[in-house]
Amino acid sequence: MCQASVLRGTAVTVLSHDDENVSRTLSIVGGIYACRNPRALQISARQRQSILSAWKKQKSISAVELRRPNTSRFSSVLLCALLLAVAELLLDASGHGWQLWLQRISDFLISYSDRKDGSSYTIFEQGLIQFFQFNNLLGAISRGELPLGPQCLISSPCILPRPAIPSLAAQQPCDQQQIDRVLCVMWQWTELQQRMQHWISHAEKQPRPSNKHSTQASYDIDRIVRGLEIVCSASTLQAQIVEELLNLSRFPQDQITVCLNPYYHWALTGLSQALQHNAWQFLSCELPVMSAEALHQQATLALDCLEQIASESELDVAFYLSVVDFVGLEMASMTQRKRMLTFLDVVKARGFDITEEYKADLLKSWR
Repeated sequence: MCQASVLRGTAVTVLSHDDENVSRTLSIVGGIYACRNPRALQISARQRQSILSAWKKQKSISAVELRRPNTSRFSSVLLCALLLAVAELLLDASGHGWQLWLQRISDFLISYSDRKDGSSYTIFEQGLIQFFQFNNLLGAISRGELPLGPQCLISSPCILPRPAIPSLAAQQPCDQQQIDRVLCVMWQWTELQQRMQHWISHAEKQPRPSNKHSTQASYDIDRIVRGLEIVCSASTLQAQIVEELLNLSRFPQDQITVCLNPYYHWALTGLSQALQHNAWQFLSCELPVMSAEALHQQATLALDCLEQIASESELDVAFYLSVVDFVGLEMASMTQRKRMLTFLDVVKARGFDITEEYKADLLKSWR
């Protein structure tokens, strides 16, 4: 999958030959994956203990390096930290260790960005930062929180120019540009999600007056304005997502399309669901909410993508766990629900026990 392709490139191979920490970390993470996934390799109890001991030692080394940014070893330090974040996700079913590790990486990137112009990052370094941002944004959306670090760590501007009518012969943007686009959409979504949550919370504390003779002038005008701004932002983001989907649809067989389509279907589903809250009726305006049929179609398309990805990837499948959050709510039939649970079972079989948390939340929502 494209999100983690940077970890499988030739640059990683070169670094593993030149840097002992990179070589050791790769070996440790491979061992942890084997421990968590019996399909990969049979590991004895003694070997497991040795791997976990080496992992703890390597974590300490990496933590020290993250606190003392060295511009000459930026790539090696960041690569090791990202690999160890994957290990945290494999070993900690709560996800707390993974979140803590991401915070350390974010602090490191912020400190480093103060010393180096973002435009001077190599392609490999940009790929590593994108990998971090996928972890960062997927976790933030799933938890309903703001992402870590500044948005400037994403290498491209959020809204990139496109021709008014895409030509079938138009050149496809490179994978890195496409990844930046989906990261920008996700970043906007996290911020919009926070604004929505705060607005709804405020609206519920101060309900609309029931007096029929009350005029709009007596309402909280600031709340109305902020609500309308949020609705406009949601509509703009939806239009941007639809445009991205249309662009990807010109290259349906490309790996990048397979990788990114689920995120866009997921975002459209989540945005519409958020605007279905009764609090938005306070605005007395038309809301950019998809019909029930269209919403279900988006969720179904996302599920189709998840199943294809699960059949083609190993560790990368964990990048799609968050998609279950909103898409799963639209699974009305027993057949679709079974398909969604099967996807979660596949992710768990890859070694990610955090899947159980998603499964429990999903089953609760279906009651």
